[in-house]
Amino acid sequence: MSTILVFGASGVIGEFLLPRLVARGERVLAVSRTAAARAHAAEKVEWLRGDLCAAMPALPQADIVLSLGPL
Repeated sequence: MSTILVFGASGVIGEFLLPRLVARGERVLAVSRTAAARAHAAEKVEWLRGDLCAAMPALPQADIVLSLGPL
């Protein structure tokens, strides 16, 4: 099991990807500016609230980092 840190997790791609990562048995740490808008796999995803241009929480160690936010 890998720990995967996902930035932009509340967006369209995150909505598609997060349940699939959880189904594979991955530990998913989701970062978004707002709270999780949808309940997709919410009980299995650890949500962190943060903004790359403002305040960010201390981030735990991750094996993989995915950035799904707009460029």
